[in-house]
Amino acid sequence: MDREEQDNNEYSEKIERREFIRFPVNLHLKFKDPNTNEEKEAQIRDISAKGIGVWTDQGLANNTNLEMWIEIPNGGQVRYNGGRVVWSKQVKPNEYRAGIRLEKVDLIGVSLILRATYGQNWL
Repeated sequence: MDREEQDNNEYSEKIERREFIRFPVNLHLKFKDPNTNEEKEAQIRDISAKGIGVWTDQGLANNTNLEMWIEIPNGGQVRYNGGRVVWSKQVKPNEYRAGIRLEKVDLIGVSLILRATYGQNWL
């Protein structure tokens, strides 16, 4: 088993223990770097009502609070939410994965994202 398969298997095991199911997506995320107040970017690869999984070009320290803006496709909407980095790890040079717990559960936001990603009949 190669490293990618191992990561995918570990990731799959984590999904089953989560309170909310994570859905695979490919969304653009902007967030404010709390150390520099600069706007940074990342890609959201999965989302649930309580959290997001992101890929970014910089490491994010655990327990870092972030201000974030999620761009929803097919409508140009932007959803704001705060969050806290739960885990972060480097997967390649200048490539990191991170899990971010959202400050507040956003069922409406997740519903809008899923409709934009999977269509009107996503359930």
